[in-house]
Amino acid sequence: MKFLVFGVGRSGQLGREFCDYLAAKHYDFKSYNSLNLDISDALKMEEVIANERPSVILNCAAYTNVDQAEDDHHMAFKINHIAVRDLAKLSRKYDVRLIHFSTDYVYPGMEEDRLLHSKGYKENHRTDPLNVYGESKLLGENEIIKSGCDHLIIRVSWLCGKYGKNFVKTMIDLGLQGRRLQVVNDQWGSPTFTKDLVQNTMILVNKGVSGIFNYTSDGLINWYELAKKSLELANVKTKIEGVPSEEYPTRAIRPRFSKLNTEKIKTINEIKIPDWKSGLKELIEDLEF
Repeated sequence: MKFLVFGVGRSGQLGREFCDYLAAKHYDFKSYNSLNLDISDALKMEEVIANERPSVILNCAAYTNVDQAEDDHHMAFKINHIAVRDLAKLSRKYDVRLIHFSTDYVYPGMEEDRLLHSKGYKENHRTDPLNVYGESKLLGENEIIKSGCDHLIIRVSWLCGKYGKNFVKTMIDLGLQGRRLQVVNDQWGSPTFTKDLVQNTMILVNKGVSGIFNYTSDGLINWYELAKKSLELANVKTKIEGVPSEEYPTRAIRPRFSKLNTEKIKTINEIKIPDWKSGLKELIEDLEF
């Protein structure tokens, strides 16, 4: 198989992790960032796909600034919706398998769902995004399905890896600066670690699995618990306090509950999902700080 990897810029947590894996396993692949391929340029995308003739496209490109998306609707929908629509059409036209990564933010994210769906949202749970970012990602998903291309959509939550910016790295950096931290303790979910996400995605790719799957680590925690454990494992000493969301207002509404149910993906042979503590430990061992 030949792969094209989109979304491999400096902030590309997942795309860069895929490149590491594909290179280590000696796959044939080419990677693109926003400087050498603007995915909102349909003509340029078609030129690349027509010339390279890949078997699989790994689309890790996305507009991910959740708060900024509330004011910059145009760019959020341009990248997460329209560009994905065009990519799906091209995948169908050139008979390319499209692997696309989506988000827990497509779900309602209501506090009461924590009791009703304690194991997390299943793939067939109703979608009802709380913010512009979630809405733009859901529209992108719908375009992929509508296109009829061979696709695999993987919804992830709280993405963390050794590349780019993420919550774990930010907490450790602030802790090293001696900052007193206040972190919300009433938003529940679980982190997704890029390293095992890549490994498990490649299992699905090699098995030819299609459809929509949720993926995240095992366990249910809040952001405060994740921050506290991150500092502990990194041996960073600083004061940290859990606070309600009302004390940390954000431009975009954040889900109070966004745990993803992974029962469906666990039915696939060879899939191994870590619990959040072991996944976090492995990530911090890979970080340089």
